[in-house]
Amino acid sequence: MEWGMKVKAWVLHNIDDLRLSEVKLPVLSRGEVLVRVKCAGICSSDVQRVFVSGAYHYPIILGHEFSGIVEKAYSDAEASWIGKRVGVYPLLPKFANEGYRTDGYETSSDYGYLGSRQDGGFAEYVAVPVWNLIEIPEKIGFEEAAMLEPTSVAFHAVRQIDFTHVRNVAVIGNGTIGHLIAQWLSIYGVPKITLVGRQDVLPEEVDVCFEVVGSVEGLERCITATKPNGQIVVVGNPPADFHLEQKIYWQILRKQLVVRGTWNSRFPDDWRKVLDAVGGGRLFLSDFITHRFGFFDLAAAFEMVKRKEEQHLKILIHI
Repeated sequence: MEWGMKVKAWVLHNIDDLRLSEVKLPVLSRGEVLVRVKCAGICSSDVQRVFVSGAYHYPIILGHEFSGIVEKAYSDAEASWIGKRVGVYPLLPKFANEGYRTDGYETSSDYGYLGSRQDGGFAEYVAVPVWNLIEIPEKIGFEEAAMLEPTSVAFHAVRQIDFTHVRNVAVIGNGTIGHLIAQWLSIYGVPKITLVGRQDVLPEEVDVCFEVVGSVEGLERCITATKPNGQIVVVGNPPADFHLEQKIYWQILRKQLVVRGTWNSRFPDDWRKVLDAVGGGRLFLSDFITHRFGFFDLAAAFEMVKRKEEQHLKILIHI
């Protein structure tokens, strides 16, 4: 493996212009290692960037849910990672910036991100800071390791609520994150959990409601369904501005609802909890994998999602 050699990657050049390309092997900087990607997941945000909103800049290699093996290090300081199987936390904190929040870096607006602001995991190789690596035990496969990111996002969302007297929870949004949130709630022992799709009836008087779609309809349904003094956790990321009717807004006030936002996940804390749950047999991530594609068929996977040809949860790409 020589620096400057060509490797394969799926490069987004513009909206709806995703091409399999030859790119130069990533050049490492201090504190980085070279990860040979073994498995990557397609996130709904990837689909949005490819077909609707576009990326922050072009060309860009997307893919922020991935796992692999460390094959090369910048220096001896990082060499202990060579050969290790790893999951990758995609958010790149800018710790060097004065006043940067080390106690809540996921809430900062100043950060890098593998797969959206920097090149990510839809490639044979990715340069990754060692701070962003988590070692994967042998009993956990690369597929499960590629799902650590969305599973940690779901866990982080569940951690936002106060479980005191919580017995009835609704999750609006039956995609991958919604299913994972429901699974975590089950692990936490919540007696009644309702996963709600677009056409499903939402129960009334729930203690907690998670909005995982990112739509005004989803938020309105949450506000209406949550009982007085209940909790709402807003997970979904809206694609555009929306308007909340005054009569719906009033319900937040009159019912004295607690509305919490949640963003990304805390690393490495959340990720270690996920690894413990998966390794301990309490969480089976393979249950949420509906489709698997080879690396050269990644564009076909995106087209399947775009055309809504099949119902799916997590789609994984083997590289």
